[in-house]
Amino acid sequence: MRGSEKSIVKNISLNWIKYLNSLIFPLITFAYASRILGASSLGKIDYSRSIVSYFALFASLGISNYGVREVAKVRDDKTRLSKVVKEILCINILSSTVAYCALFLVVFPVGKLYEYKDLILISSISIMFTACGLDWLYSAMEDYLYITVRSFVFQIISLIFMFLLVKDADDYIAYACIIVFSSTGSNVLNLIHSRKYITYRGVEGIQIRKHIRPILVFFSITLAVNVYVSLDTTMLGWMTNDTQVGFYSAAVKMSRIVCSLITSVCGVLLPRLSYYAENKDRQNYDKLLMNAWRFMCFLMIPGAIFLFFMSREILLLFSGGGYIDAVPTSMILSVIVLFIPVSTFISHQIYIPLGCEKYQLAGTVTGAVSNVIFNAFLIPLFAANGAAAGSALAEFTVVVIAFILGNRCFPMVRLLKSSIRYVAAGSATAAVFVLLNRTELPILPSLLMKSVVAGLVYIAALLILREEGLNTMVGMVKNKIKKER
Repeated sequence: MRGSEKSIVKNISLNWIKYLNSLIFPLITFAYASRILGASSLGKIDYSRSIVSYFALFASLGISNYGVREVAKVRDDKTRLSKVVKEILCINILSSTVAYCALFLVVFPVGKLYEYKDLILISSISIMFTACGLDWLYSAMEDYLYITVRSFVFQIISLIFMFLLVKDADDYIAYACIIVFSSTGSNVLNLIHSRKYITYRGVEGIQIRKHIRPILVFFSITLAVNVYVSLDTTMLGWMTNDTQVGFYSAAVKMSRIVCSLITSVCGVLLPRLSYYAENKDRQNYDKLLMNAWRFMCFLMIPGAIFLFFMSREILLLFSGGGYIDAVPTSMILSVIVLFIPVSTFISHQIYIPLGCEKYQLAGTVTGAVSNVIFNAFLIPLFAANGAAAGSALAEFTVVVIAFILGNRCFPMVRLLKSSIRYVAAGSATAAVFVLLNRTELPILPSLLMKSVVAGLVYIAALLILREEGLNTMVGMVKNKIKKER
């Protein structure tokens, strides 16, 4: 295996460890907090965070993806790298300051929001922490070892705080603080550690204006995405009650966690694909792109099937019997595990590296508008289930637009052809789940037994179908074993 391929595998592995930590930590904290706090208190926290998310969105300005792409272009030149980082950081700090001013002007005059002022102000701390975090710098430099270790340490500390401070339903303020600390507290260290790559001395030659236009394009994209990611919770809280928000939050959290784990591959490969695109190395670009697509299909299809058929067991295990009414909501939301990774893949692996952000903007705006329309009709009728259906329909709309517009940058038919065998294997796995769900076992044994059996059926089906991606992975494992011998 060549050095670059080894580096990619290492980065993906480290990022997966990071995301597994991010997966395990929310599962533990949510399982604990949902039982201690209850659906109503949990709904207050998630509603407050959804409000802050809009201001955090403005503060970020879409810099996350833009920063990765621009830094990846100059990462071999420390002088140019330092200049670009300082320019983007200045913009980020300015936008965060404006976001705070807007937050204060909105929260205090509005009676409905003023009721949640304490939770909103606590959640807003993450805005400035995110600005100084420079995560886009570390992603572009592919320093995933530092990112992984840092995240793990702060999650362990946060877990200890939660068990010490969250004891009953009145401790939801403490839980809100812990959430902020776990997600962005480590960003203070990022600013110090960034001196490994750049120097902050001098501001001569700093040019902010040249970044404004492309950043605004990315911001528009991020804004549209956030609308159909967060607006469902906001509209649900406004149109129903905290309990319904709590049910929806319990259901959507599982789907979002799985989606994040799958799409972590997209974030890892963005710097490398941007580098290939910048240097017009289309052969390596296409090879890496297709391998990433097959790997994502390998994960997302069984992931969606698993969540659909195991929603009851998962909710009872991690949230308790008080959330049994969220099972239908969770089943509806399982389909977004198919839609979100696909749209994210097309955006991060095709649009951004190839400079086709305008197509991404068109798709996400369409998705945001459709999300508002679907939720406006469905939430009054079906509450949490309506919000789930609205989100699923909006995500599907984004995928359809992405395949239509993406054809102008890349032959999308190649992606469709590469997914046929995975869909066939997934169909066989779904049939097995139908049979397995007729058995009655305790929750944990049922979860383990069905997961193992269905997983083996899925792998066997792919081997029978001679799927290229799986054969490649098997070959890599065999080569690794031979070398260790």
